[in-house]
Amino acid sequence: MLSIKGLLKYFCMLILWVAVRCLPRRSVRGVRVVILHGVSSAQFRKLDSLIMTWKKSWRIIGPNEFFAFLDGRLVISEPSLLITYDDGFASSVDSWCAVLKPQQIKCLFFVSTGFVGLKQDE
Repeated sequence: MLSIKGLLKYFCMLILWVAVRCLPRRSVRGVRVVILHGVSSAQFRKLDSLIMTWKKSWRIIGPNEFFAFLDGRLVISEPSLLITYDDGFASSVDSWCAVLKPQQIKCLFFVSTGFVGLKQDE
């Protein structure tokens, strides 16, 4: 049986999948930012499948392209996604190494400085 936390993660990934899948592709301009949180090793296969689905309709860009777009140095005319991790947990690095890095996908990590140095059970 899934815990409340597990159900919440599953629900968030489902909402994310539906939102990205159902957005109108032709009218989309600019960049959508996808925020991931603590993807566990049990979810790597699901994340890989999600990335493959996104790649069919979206171009996944890295931080350098994103900042060039924000600064007006780059025009993005096709539907694009930037992937971010919004917590800085070790599981974020693990999922990037296992799933995104082999596909040469660069992303942004936001690290909560208050978490630095905490033990896993704190």
